[in-house]
Amino acid sequence: MAADVYDDAAPCVAAIRQLGLTVGALTNGNCDVTRAGESVASLFDVAVRADEAGAAKPSVAPFLRVAAACGCHPSEVVHVGDSIEADLRGALGCGMRAILLTRDGFVRSGSDARAERPPADDARWREVATLEQAASVVREWAAAADAE
Repeated sequence: MAADVYDDAAPCVAAIRQLGLTVGALTNGNCDVTRAGESVASLFDVAVRADEAGAAKPSVAPFLRVAAACGCHPSEVVHVGDSIEADLRGALGCGMRAILLTRDGFVRSGSDARAERPPADDARWREVATLEQAASVVREWAAAADAE
């Protein structure tokens, strides 16, 4: 099974790994990164599919499972995703920080198109247009955590 990843995925992962952080994948089942070929699988230290957790995002179960697989508390996790409901609200509801990825030209569909973003909170979540920007936010939050 082959999987396509955005061109900016590998540089983003490299930037996050340079911080000494674990990089994981959490999916509702649309891609099993462990079977997507070495170039994709090697990007992630941890991979969790929602069916393994017994519930789909935005349920807390898959988020808790990925935090456990990373060996950390949910408050130490930053989840990056493109869905307001499944990714942003799911991660925040579990106590994680979140980055909502809204690439140029991205059009939300279905219930996600009608979903309201939570109140602005730069300490808990941000919206970005690229994974490079996401890596910058992770770097900023990691530096703030180190300073505490």
